[in-house]
Amino acid sequence: MQTLSSRWLVAVAGVVVSLILVSVLVALINPRGTAETLSEDTPEGVVQRFILAIQDRDYSLAYSYLSDELKETCTIAEMEANTRWSVDSLNDNRIALLDTEELSDGRMQVRVRVTQTNVSPPFGVDEYSHQEWFVLIQEKWDRFSWYGDWRFAEPPWPLNWCPRTAPAKLD
Repeated sequence: MQTLSSRWLVAVAGVVVSLILVSVLVALINPRGTAETLSEDTPEGVVQRFILAIQDRDYSLAYSYLSDELKETCTIAEMEANTRWSVDSLNDNRIALLDTEELSDGRMQVRVRVTQTNVSPPFGVDEYSHQEWFVLIQEKWDRFSWYGDWRFAEPPWPLNWCPRTAPAKLD
């Protein structure tokens, strides 16, 4: 004969298993969440599309978001090699736009919060957050238009650096 406490324990276990199954189904159906795709003609949209391209390992698309100056110092192969270690962890991250600020020289700075979640049963869920800044410029694209497309002025996270963008030595 089952006691009241054993029935209660079975009921709680059933609820926990149900919640786990539902969360797995939701993650499989909608792995990237329901984030709205931002316009490509905004700094925020370029940041979003760059990160999605890196997640998808579409390095040629991600590379197209670099400024002409960065493309002179970094090849697609170097970008792929320097982001490879972080691509797998990007799928476990939530990236939220925090703000966009115009800098005094006309460049735009986009700030995001990157939150990585680690689930380690039976101990629970651990989260770690940090902020990343992206600096973009508007490149002229023809002689008839002053403004062009937004492109990264500095190596963007998770790239962070290219071998030939080391700071100049001071004499």
